Amino acid sequence: MQGTTPSIRNLTERTCESLDIFHLIQERALPFSILALLMMASAVVVYVVWKRQVSLPLPLRIFTTVVCLTCIVGSAGLMLFTLFVGYNA
Repeated sequence: MQGTTPSIRNLTERTCESLDIFHLIQERALPFSILALLMMASAVVVYVVWKRQVSLPLPLRIFTTVVCLTCIVGSAGLMLFTLFVGYNA
């Protein structure tokens, strides 16, 4: 691509980079799916505990929230680790 303008070259490079990320996500679909399900389930539990009228004592609500938020943050970290570092299929 020696005769192309810099803007077209940058666009092509950005497109290739985004395709590389998409390819990595496709390769690692199983761990991504499991971690995404864990994150969604944790978010639903937090929503149900705080927004619905569940008869739980406050310390149990706080404990459940902390555990679920830890699962969400841990899953996000593991998703990034899986995408950029690990899981060689």
